[in-house]
Amino acid sequence: MHRLLNTGIKTRILILPAICLIGLATLQGFNLMQTHGLMNNKVSPEFETLLISAHQQTLQCAVDAVAMSLESKLEPTMSAAEKLVVIEQETDAPRFYDDKSGYFFTYTMDGIRVNMPTNKAGNGKNFWNLKDKHDNLLIQDLAAAARKGGGFVTYYFQKPGKGIQ
Repeated sequence: MHRLLNTGIKTRILILPAICLIGLATLQGFNLMQTHGLMNNKVSPEFETLLISAHQQTLQCAVDAVAMSLESKLEPTMSAAEKLVVIEQETDAPRFYDDKSGYFFTYTMDGIRVNMPTNKAGNGKNFWNLKDKHDNLLIQDLAAAARKGGGFVTYYFQKPGKGIQ
């Protein structure tokens, strides 16, 4: 302290703004840490929830539209084989999302693939035990949701041109 008093007036005048700048930088750093914590712990999870909800609403509307279209085209007098042909035809073309990357796929309740427009090689094969990269049995989970009257199933799968989605 004695040394500070012996410094010149010019030095003492410059010390005051330097202390203020150090204090301001400390406050800014603290504010940045608080903002970062708020974004990670509060805002991001809420935004993710809203985004998923909007995605689910879009999917629900699209699935409902295709289901109503199929219902009007499937006749009770058709054989099972005829119904499968109609389902394949009706789920081939429809696409959704701006980039047209959304598509419909269909399976029977016991895991037989009726149609996958992006990979027809597996149509007619059993995928009951198909697992995603997190070991979710996605076809079984989809069938369970269907048995409950509908719902959403989270799974991770290779989407053509989009990677794992």
